[in-house]
Amino acid sequence: MESISYLGIDKINNLLHSQSSLREILIIRLLFELGCSFNELVNIRIRDIDFEHNLIKFNLGSREKRSSKISKKTKLLILRYIQNKGIAEKKLVYLLSARIRPLSTRRLNQILTKVLEGENPQILKYSHIINAYKQGISLRAIQAQVGLTRQRIIEILMSIDETDQDDYSKLFNNVEIKDGF
Repeated sequence: MESISYLGIDKINNLLHSQSSLREILIIRLLFELGCSFNELVNIRIRDIDFEHNLIKFNLGSREKRSSKISKKTKLLILRYIQNKGIAEKKLVYLLSARIRPLSTRRLNQILTKVLEGENPQILKYSHIINAYKQGISLRAIQAQVGLTRQRIIEILMSIDETDQDDYSKLFNNVEIKDGF
């Protein structure tokens, strides 16, 4: 299994603080917080954002839908972005393009390749999954947020190689044995 790279929270913060464009900050923040695909991200319309409940709704097919939570900081960032673009009242407009047509995934990839300095843009999704798991968030909650199968999330988690065999053996060394044995 191929090893997956990810960014810790400090590196995510550094990445966000190093950006000068509000749109780039929003793209990074949404990809990290939502753990969504490029296609899902570029297809977010203003009408898909539930500001009252801090949710973004994704329409995945004719009947398939899911929602992902956004933080209050991200909600405020989105509100600032749509206010700056003058698109607050245009519910059918795509968030990242401010037009009736979405930003292309190819263009999004170009933006992220520049911003991430050549890193695989999927690193933001992987960072979401791995950091959430390390914070003790359940696989079920992660699955609901990012829209991946449980099996794929486990594959991602198993692909990071951080476990040291010595650390693992400490588990057994801490189990007490009755005196005399």
